[in-house]
Amino acid sequence: MTDDLVGGRGEDFSRFQAALQRRFGDAVVTSWMSDLRVERITEDSVTLSTESQLKCDTLGQRFIMLMRDAWCEEVRPIRRLSVVKRNRLSASAARVGALSPHAQNAPFAEGEAAARNGATVEHAGKAPFNLAGIAKKPRANALDEILSPLDERATFERFAVDDSNRVAYAAARHVFVKEAPAEVIYIHGPSGVGKTHLLHAVGNQWKTLFGDGGCAYMTYHNITSGCADAAFKNGGLHALHKELLAREVVLIDDIHLLVGAVRTQIEILNLVNASLASGKRLVIAGALAPAKLAEAGINERLADRLAGGIAVAMAPGGAALRAEVLKKRLDAANAKCRIADDAVGFIATQFPQSMREALGALNQLLLVYGGENMTVGLNEASAALRARLVDRRRTPTLDEAADESAKAFEISLAELKGRGQPQRLARARHAFVWVGREVLRESFPRIAKTLGRDHTTAMSGYHRAQALLERDKRFQSAVKTIRAALGQPED
Repeated sequence: MTDDLVGGRGEDFSRFQAALQRRFGDAVVTSWMSDLRVERITEDSVTLSTESQLKCDTLGQRFIMLMRDAWCEEVRPIRRLSVVKRNRLSASAARVGALSPHAQNAPFAEGEAAARNGATVEHAGKAPFNLAGIAKKPRANALDEILSPLDERATFERFAVDDSNRVAYAAARHVFVKEAPAEVIYIHGPSGVGKTHLLHAVGNQWKTLFGDGGCAYMTYHNITSGCADAAFKNGGLHALHKELLAREVVLIDDIHLLVGAVRTQIEILNLVNASLASGKRLVIAGALAPAKLAEAGINERLADRLAGGIAVAMAPGGAALRAEVLKKRLDAANAKCRIADDAVGFIATQFPQSMREALGALNQLLLVYGGENMTVGLNEASAALRARLVDRRRTPTLDEAADESAKAFEISLAELKGRGQPQRLARARHAFVWVGREVLRESFPRIAKTLGRDHTTAMSGYHRAQALLERDKRFQSAVKTIRAALGQPED
């Protein structure tokens, strides 16, 4: 490439870079294109260079055709645009690179590249000086420095299974089926359903069977910091990949949080491909189904790889599942107190948003009573968790009150709202009306509308409920149960 050809292309390259900025935006340009330099220009082709092999591969796979279109539109038509990894650029190419508006801020500027090669760089109007003595950036983190520890309490034995998570549980167990082909396992579902527990269970089981060192567990934060750190060091990402692929099982949590981390997504995609090719086991967890991941901004090829493996959903379980999980946690707790079943059921019912929320309430209860030799019942649980309930409490609806009233009297919702007159049905309606009026502070017309009655019937039911509360312990207990289920226990 002649100097006059290069010299005449400075303005062209600036226009090209401006076009890249418009097409791809700041995030993509900063991550993948900020250190581009012109290596060679002919009449029908342009060769650009980048310092990183990762960038070179990614640009060639994802962006090269759009980059060529940008050059054709902004500069002149060409048949081919390519990107190569550079070691040391020619002086003329360096001069073209210096015209880049990103040149001074590029992560791999000419001076750094030359320093890594022990080169001598000439600056216009100044004597040459050696850059080998410039302090090098620290070496990329070793794999062990970006791994997250496993929670030893999170095992398969302590994982409660029901229809909401049975398939996901089986998929996690699939890691240990020797004859099974290597497939990426992707477990997805909302927060608090047990995805992280399953990942930790896989890691703990592997550790029990095969010892330390064969399994790597990483959270999204560690992944992003580790990949970003390694990406800016010579050979860092290659070394990181090599160390990861030396592990038999790699566990990655919360992949949905990597939206916007383009470089890291590409690295995970490369890891998935390499793991499958080498027969390694890879288990990934996220909040979104594969198709939703792509819609949210996760690399489409990565989302497609996850969809093509064992992709299973987890859903929030009911109160019975939460109660079982709480009991398993209690079995492992070192507490003097005994938590009664009604207190466990109270927590499972009152904290339905996620399993983490219910476990947090249990931990608070153990903090209050764990050192005492006593049985913690519903009253103690209500008192200890009152402030926590007030913080998260919302006003229940009449429909929810009707549902809980039917459950308390062991009838169906249709029977509660029906025209049947057996005593057990009438008492359930009286309890519902009283709760609607006294606990939810609703009007008689609104209460009556829920039952399909007129307001005078609701008023009559309220007075009958008042009388029953004074003399009937079973009725009192049922109303207490309804209030607790609605998160409105007695003061």
